[in-house]
Amino acid sequence: MKPKRISNQNRTAPAMNFVRGDSSLRCMKKAMTRAAFAIPGMLLLLAYVIYPPLVAWSSLAVPLWARWLGVLVGSSATPLNLWVLSSLGKNVSETVLTKSNHKLITGGPYRWVRHPLYTFNFIMLGGLSLVAANWLMAVLVVGGVVLFSVIIIPLEEVELAKKFGGRYRDYQTRTGCLLPRM
Repeated sequence: MKPKRISNQNRTAPAMNFVRGDSSLRCMKKAMTRAAFAIPGMLLLLAYVIYPPLVAWSSLAVPLWARWLGVLVGSSATPLNLWVLSSLGKNVSETVLTKSNHKLITGGPYRWVRHPLYTFNFIMLGGLSLVAANWLMAVLVVGGVVLFSVIIIPLEEVELAKKFGGRYRDYQTRTGCLLPRM
């Protein structure tokens, strides 16, 4: 599978792209980093749904009221994610690379936060961890927040700054990364 390119400027061999560390390599690093957390999390969730005793070793004593709070918090993220997706429109991208017709979205939830889809997904998964009363799920969520904050988001922001220049840098000063600025 060929990596996506921003433009036709670079027609060098993939090995040269690796040496130079261009966007294709960053895209691959991002995908591998996401998979490093997504695959164990998905397997854990699948095991929990299919046969809960399989993951009983990572159970946590969580009061019933806290589990219901997890239902409320986790399910509240669903309409928020739909709001993000409707705000993005055709600008949804599955990689760090921007599309040629991408627009800088600063409305909807993007008015306050640069990466609301990640924020709301972490909220949803955090709620699920409470509902499942599973400490390993919670650790994976916290690890995901750290991983995305340190690796994924900086890679995306480099690409967005390349694409939108000063407009994106101004946007960064006005908004928070995962939470609104106070």
